Amino acid sequence: MYYVTSEQLITEFRNNFNQAVEKYKDSIIIVEGTVSAIDYPKDGFFLDECIMCLGGTGYDSKKRLGDSVDCKMKNRESKTYIDAKITIKGEFEKANLLLNELYVALKNCEIKKRR
Repeated sequence: MYYVTSEQLITEFRNNFNQAVEKYKDSIIIVEGTVSAIDYPKDGFFLDECIMCLGGTGYDSKKRLGDSVDCKMKNRESKTYIDAKITIKGEFEKANLLLNELYVALKNCEIKKRR
């Protein structure tokens, strides 16, 4: 189990992507960060789910651009969490670097603490 901030996690993947993937695969991660955005499913099949995005430094929440930690929540969460600092526990799912934007995805997430 690993305890990190969203910024530390993003920096680790930015500095050595392959090594970070190996380190975190099959791991539980407890990550602390500020909620930048919450995405809800549009297809209607998984209405109890959502993705809470912990944006990194320089993340543009309106355009959804920049590095982020995307947490696939077990339960639908309220938009009142936006801009709140929270701690989330989840399982590492994958990481990707697209058009120089890094995202780290966690699955089966739940909120551990809100500050």
